[in-house]
Amino acid sequence: MLVNTTIAQKLIDKQIDRPIGQSVPKVVSLGKAVGDDCSNPFVVEVDAVPFTYTDNQPNGTCGHGNSYDNDILEHYGDGEDVIYKVQVPQQAQINIDVVGAETAMGGYFHAVALYKGCPDTGELAGFATATIGTGELTLTQALEPDTEYFVWIDYWGLEEDPCLTSYEVTMEFTTDIVHLYNLYVADEQVTSENAANLSVIDGVTGTVNYDHDTKTLTLDNASITGVLGVKNESIEGLKINLVGQNTIISTSDMGACIVHYAATEISGDNNASLMATSVGNLGIYMFKVPLNIKNCTIETSGSRWGIAGEDASGENLIIDNATVKATGPMKGSIADIANLTLLNNTAITAPVGAAFDANLHGVAIADTLVKVQVVMEPAEGIQAADKALGVSVYPNPANDYIEVSVSNMSVKKLNLQVYDLLGKLVQSYSTSQQTTRLNIKDLEKGVYILKVGNATKRFVKK
Repeated sequence: MLVNTTIAQKLIDKQIDRPIGQSVPKVVSLGKAVGDDCSNPFVVEVDAVPFTYTDNQPNGTCGHGNSYDNDILEHYGDGEDVIYKVQVPQQAQINIDVVGAETAMGGYFHAVALYKGCPDTGELAGFATATIGTGELTLTQALEPDTEYFVWIDYWGLEEDPCLTSYEVTMEFTTDIVHLYNLYVADEQVTSENAANLSVIDGVTGTVNYDHDTKTLTLDNASITGVLGVKNESIEGLKINLVGQNTIISTSDMGACIVHYAATEISGDNNASLMATSVGNLGIYMFKVPLNIKNCTIETSGSRWGIAGEDASGENLIIDNATVKATGPMKGSIADIANLTLLNNTAITAPVGAAFDANLHGVAIADTLVKVQVVMEPAEGIQAADKALGVSVYPNPANDYIEVSVSNMSVKKLNLQVYDLLGKLVQSYSTSQQTTRLNIKDLEKGVYILKVGNATKRFVKK
């Protein structure tokens, strides 16, 4: 299982290895050690395929400098731990396994990246991060013949714990090429072998399949359970197509139901729904990319966040003719996003007075992120109720009283409720009159929400 430890960052709140087999012997030249950078890497010599290379001599990699400014997922870098050079004589597939990677403090947050060319100028071909708490990691990627690749193993370090102290690396080269997609369901990678029927994965029931030509992952009355339910690592424009009633459950304190590192759309046929529940961390996570939810119903929750971005730098949450309910009781129901775009009469309908706050980067009331359920839904019914009742408030702003008039009184009694911007009910009345005077003398100065039946109005207490 592969779990990006970017998720772990949301929770944290934020010597040389001696390889066995065909490799360059350990040397030190001009103060640089073998494996330190592309000019002096460990060389994995592959004369023919199949071939297996193993480096299992645990010895700390502390002391390597930060040779390259680029990093992996913006968390790895700042002192790469070891570099391997790989070249194959024919088209092949490489399976890289890293086991037992451990730091001085016992942490397991590390990653492996495969670059076509040196990491400072090369192209990132693939990457993986360790399963949280195990130190185990696997990366599989197709290789082109006679092309220099560099394998970069790195620890997401802390100042007090800067590097790996031990690990075992196995690189297996085969001619059995399976197309791997940068998409994971229930912590398992989607491939050309399992894409047509992803219910073969443990934790997946119902109908789940992936069409790489259209970049469409279909959930048809499906249930997905895992640390990460669905993870889009780099498929730009991935569409998650919902059919019927679906559920995703994240079972880990460091998990999430849906994680995406590339622009993603979740949509259905207006009757489709998804219940996404995280027992620990967050429901839906956006890493500096947009998410478009349209023509469906989604209810998501986590113990910390409901829907969250990384740092509000590129996370545009777009709700288009959809009903979305999000709850995050500790950190915020909708937080750390750059923008919230509501299309086709979609509006925030609960809690009363909630709105997107650009300064707080989330849905807030009175300069505080909302931590109860936020509801966004098509507002035609609300607008129709306002128009049907013909509600007006006078004077506005007001000091001591307001008069609430209903021009189209179609029921014998109407409930009138006044809420503050924290969503707290402060006054409640029942009336059978077309015009009702409300005493607001004792209310604190500020903005209030008046709910008349299903219609809403705002007024200001001076």
